[in-house]
Amino acid sequence: MHHHAPQTSEVLRAKVKLLAELFRRAETPVIYAGAGLSTSAGVSDYATRAGSNSVLNRAKNVAHTTHTNATTASDTTNAISGGGGLCGAGKVLSPFAAKPALGHHVIAALARAGHVWRFIQQNHDGLPQKAGMPQHLMNEIHGGWFDPSNPVVKMSGNLRSDLFADLLTCEENADLVLAVGTSLSGMNADRVVSTCASKATPGLKQAGPTTFSCQNAAQEGAETLGSVIVSLQRTPHDANSSLRIYALIDDVMSLLAEELELEVHDNVSNKPTGVVASNPAVFQPDPLIQKLIGGRKIVDQDVFEVPYSPSDGLRTAGCATKHTLDLREGARVMLTGGPQKGEMATVTGRNADGHWRLRVTHRQVSNSGAIKEFGEVRLLGSWWAVEAMVGTLPSIPVVTVAGGDAAASDAA
Repeated sequence: MHHHAPQTSEVLRAKVKLLAELFRRAETPVIYAGAGLSTSAGVSDYATRAGSNSVLNRAKNVAHTTHTNATTASDTTNAISGGGGLCGAGKVLSPFAAKPALGHHVIAALARAGHVWRFIQQNHDGLPQKAGMPQHLMNEIHGGWFDPSNPVVKMSGNLRSDLFADLLTCEENADLVLAVGTSLSGMNADRVVSTCASKATPGLKQAGPTTFSCQNAAQEGAETLGSVIVSLQRTPHDANSSLRIYALIDDVMSLLAEELELEVHDNVSNKPTGVVASNPAVFQPDPLIQKLIGGRKIVDQDVFEVPYSPSDGLRTAGCATKHTLDLREGARVMLTGGPQKGEMATVTGRNADGHWRLRVTHRQVSNSGAIKEFGEVRLLGSWWAVEAMVGTLPSIPVVTVAGGDAAASDAA
């Protein structure tokens, strides 16, 4: 696919005004994000041939996440604290430690303002949730690094049946789909964009650069607003979109935040971002980092009372009955969904960002009947426990196994 030159500031601002009006009118808006959303956060865009040499990377001076520009201890400290620009992308040491870009923060702000009905994420990076996007609005259709029950799906693999069912629900009910950072090159999940575009009320389809207007939309009493595509890369669905914006995602999101008067949080302000944020009651950084930022570490919380069944991880009726979710080091948990549903895992502590590390035990039985066991470390995002306590999730990815090691050792 070829790239389109970024649109002038006047054209861009005018189109973002239209986008803001579409969000005000939409009742079930869906965000559909591809790899391009995370490129300015330092996560490599594997979906384009240009990769780290893409137009966006050159514009934002973003390095590939497997490298770092840090040459001194102060550089590394700056990277950890969010230096190197808004997201510190040029100094990301690992994609697992990447911090959200402006686009992620604005989308999270859209959700807080009630402008996101569902977020379908092709990426695996957990950056929307790190920015404060509620997990219960997320559909990580291709797998998630911070959901141990949802491993990354290979190109030749099968989508999780429950996530695909939710995708179909989004396809059927979305009245507006904003596609950001995706080439729309034929993934099964692209259907949510094409279907919404095909159902757009006549008169909303863009026949020319000045045809679509908010006034036209209001006069038509539109019920389905169609698709909006934001990227520099041309896509096969451009002609069918209601609005096409050729610009950097962060630039569009910055203007959209202004138009909708959103309160946007950043990576270093320590502002709360809703119930899904990791807060002081759940995790604080290492004492050395606390010393650097002038804080004091208190006791982390690893045991939670949550309204979810210990047998299958489903939310209890009316959230009336609560059970213990023990994520202390050494605790045993069970995966409740995905291709390894029912497999056991052991909590091995937290990583530097406060996400729990789980060592999942896999069992393979050969044709001869021999059993082989091997372990794999997966992460559980810190936001899962916080949102589980509130009961907004339909299910949780892990449950505590009765008699787990951590609980047993404390009782002894």
